[in-house]
Amino acid sequence: MSLRFASACFLQVVGVVAIICLAIQLETDADASTSGSPPPWGNQGWIMPQKIADIASDPGNPTQEEWLHFGWDTFIALNWPHQDNGIPGEPDTSGHIVSDYLGDGVTPPYPDTAWYTFHDKFQLLMWNALPPGSWENPTNTRKELPWNNGSYRVLGLDNISKVSADTWYLENLFDTATVHKPVLDRNGRLCLFEIYANRSLWTYIENSEYYDNRKQKMAFNANGTRNQDFIDFPKYGDGNENGTGSWYADFPDYAQQGAISIKVAWKQLTHEEIISKRFYTRQVFFTNNKPDEFCQTDDGGPLTVGLVGMHLLRLTPTTGSTWFWSSFEHVDAVQMDANNNQSFLNRGQCQEPSKSGYTYTNFSCEDAVSSYSGGYPDPDASPTEVTDTTWASGVCDQHNENASQVYRVDEMKDVIELPINEHVNSIYQDALQGTPWQYFRQLGTIQPGSQQDVNTFIPPNNTSISTTVPTGLDPNNEQNPWALSDSVWVNNDYLTNVTMESYTQYNFQNNNGNNSEEWANRLIATTNLHSENQILGKRMNCINCHALAAPQGSGKFVSRNTNQSDMNPNQYYTPVDNMGGEYPSWQKMPTSNKNQVFTFTLNQAKSGECPADVNYSGGVDVEDLLAVINSWGSCPTYSRICETDTDGDTVVGIDDLLHIIDNWANCGKTLEQ
Repeated sequence: MSLRFASACFLQVVGVVAIICLAIQLETDADASTSGSPPPWGNQGWIMPQKIADIASDPGNPTQEEWLHFGWDTFIALNWPHQDNGIPGEPDTSGHIVSDYLGDGVTPPYPDTAWYTFHDKFQLLMWNALPPGSWENPTNTRKELPWNNGSYRVLGLDNISKVSADTWYLENLFDTATVHKPVLDRNGRLCLFEIYANRSLWTYIENSEYYDNRKQKMAFNANGTRNQDFIDFPKYGDGNENGTGSWYADFPDYAQQGAISIKVAWKQLTHEEIISKRFYTRQVFFTNNKPDEFCQTDDGGPLTVGLVGMHLLRLTPTTGSTWFWSSFEHVDAVQMDANNNQSFLNRGQCQEPSKSGYTYTNFSCEDAVSSYSGGYPDPDASPTEVTDTTWASGVCDQHNENASQVYRVDEMKDVIELPINEHVNSIYQDALQGTPWQYFRQLGTIQPGSQQDVNTFIPPNNTSISTTVPTGLDPNNEQNPWALSDSVWVNNDYLTNVTMESYTQYNFQNNNGNNSEEWANRLIATTNLHSENQILGKRMNCINCHALAAPQGSGKFVSRNTNQSDMNPNQYYTPVDNMGGEYPSWQKMPTSNKNQVFTFTLNQAKSGECPADVNYSGGVDVEDLLAVINSWGSCPTYSRICETDTDGDTVVGIDDLLHIIDNWANCGKTLEQ
């Protein structure tokens, strides 16, 4: 055999072997791609689980670990990339929560998330109870400003809404939960807050017409109990809704979930923070506290903000008694370890949390509960009035002297560091490596619990205290709303997010660390309700405030000091039991937990009855006429808040004057029954 022939045979053998090896490798790769483990959120992460039964091994008895996965899966779906040119909330099913967020967010910018294209609360609930329009074509659009061949959102503002206080937009944009105090980051910049509604919540408000509070009130009897006309919030977001399934029947699969309210916290970023790739960023403008001025860069462009906090409130088929809560926080929010990237000051000059557990608001270490020297435009101030010289230069500038020293109280730190919380967080953070989402942690969840969980219930509660006879209520009356209350237990005592609840990490303590008279024991209570057992300590979570949420027209407790002759038919004294023990201060609490809805959406609805009553006196008279004359001209574009603009055209003029005269002494139109 010649050398040439042998060489040819050898090359043929090598070629065959190479082909075989390549085929084996391709088959191996194919097997790996088909048998590889899916990410923790599954193969369709843009679709969140509708109910806990979708992911629980025992649907009737889900574990806390499964509830934590439920929260993370919701977070993933909401932050999935939005479909370019899609309708609000439509995810890009060809995109991905990881690969689409691997860059620095600058060139190119990160995509809009699905939730960022939802509508906000100003679009849903307008000054004169206008219909919000459809999800795809809302009546009220967001305000945007042009810059560099593009247009950018103005946070906190829209194009036609009007409200009853001149600084309402500022208050909503800057104030933390419950207290009228802003948070300034370590750079002396104000943090910003927004609230969004998902498609189910929007559609519910639109079709029920509860954007007009008169519609809500019509659904309740004189004593504050529900009549058959009240329409419940959606739990499924599909055709399974009881009596209203047709409203949601055509929803696409990604939108089939119950009502969701989303609150987010933004931080203004430095250049170093922008290029760190640690934040989900957006470029935005926001309003200054001066007419016709917006906060912007030196060259007139939008500012870059980073997401630092997200509260998720969901109604699901099994969580009606508490709703479902999940709270996410950027890991850099406060220092819990050796990390030096914290967004807010802590462990600074003030070496420990204030006695009440609240955040300090300056370097004097004065408790924020009793002293807030940083100042803020008063809620009753006009757009041009600044009540504290600190803000004379506007809200756009740095105010380092008032940078907030934010502390996480030890009780909440203990919750975050629970092994089960850290375990589930690590699963998702590892899967999100390289993206800004890896820098978020879920602080915990709230859902219905049992007495064995924390021995804590959500008032009002009746069935567990059989001796109770609340003053002003007849226990034998079938219409007594108190008699309709049940034992409603919650799984978790503590859940606070320092980016949004910086001043309310404890249960409304005063500056001495004691329960204040107004807030002590107001909401979450132990089963021992007599006066000697009412000290609840510091426990604080979302329910403490949101247990107050109820439709307008539903029964509410009022102070026991109220003269009964002055009470409205749907009001009742706060309870006192027949053993002489006083209940916690349940003022403004619904008289029945059947009316607790845990979202304040309905409470913010206005009345469309009387736009001519510009001073809300209950009638139209010379005061309204003078108000129109005194504010003649264009409404300030700073906020377009102009109560004397009775027809909503942003101008106070002859049409508004004639509207006042035409409705003299009359309070406008009536609502069809």
